[in-house]
Amino acid sequence: WPGGLQPGVARARVAGARGGSQDMSAEEGDVAAVLQRIRASAGNLQAIVDQYKAAERSHQRDRDLQALVDIYKAAWETYGQPKGPIDFDFQDLSVKRLRALCRHNPTDAREFHNNVLRKCSIGRGDARIYEVRAAMEERLGDTARAIKLLEEGIRVGATPPSVLNKSLLRLQELAKNRPEKPPPSQPVQAAEARPSLFSSSAMAGEHPAAAPRGMLLSGLLQRPAPTPGAS
Repeated sequence: WPGGLQPGVARARVAGARGGSQDMSAEEGDVAAVLQRIRASAGNLQAIVDQYKAAERSHQRDRDLQALVDIYKAAWETYGQPKGPIDFDFQDLSVKRLRALCRHNPTDAREFHNNVLRKCSIGRGDARIYEVRAAMEERLGDTARAIKLLEEGIRVGATPPSVLNKSLLRLQELAKNRPEKPPPSQPVQAAEARPSLFSSSAMAGEHPAAAPRGMLLSGLLQRPAPTPGAS
């Protein structure tokens, strides 16, 4: 049977191709069965890997992106912690889950990377993690954040560094050649009140509001008295 489906599910999909709504029901039922099989494989790492890889082959279309997110999440949680300082199966699963989240929900992708993968030595050590996250930020228009992510990956020693260096050089060149945005227009300020002729701030070219009241009074009190008999 195609895609490793059971006969009943395959027949449902054939019927769904004719009826439309039945096809969606079969898809949802298939995903639920996959998630159940993955969770039932807890403790058997190879079975978990085999289950999710078999399922992802039949859900690579964009309309199955939610299914992929659910499948990778179930497999990642059932797999548990990495089994040593080097665990290629855990690394591959982490990259696939992050990549699916980047395409499906950027907010969830950032949360998974910031709160989980950045705190895991294997997550920090895989250059693909930083490459995937940076690609998402670039796609969303935040080139500056993408550059910072690539620089972080290089700084923490993620491997292979060539992947990050190549992407970083491309983004830096793109940012350098991109025309700078004009500065935002300054708001029109209200006309300033005319300073008092007797204030010391007026003599110094300052707005009277900037001078203390005592200084203004002293300026008035210190005016020389008129000379008697002067015309």
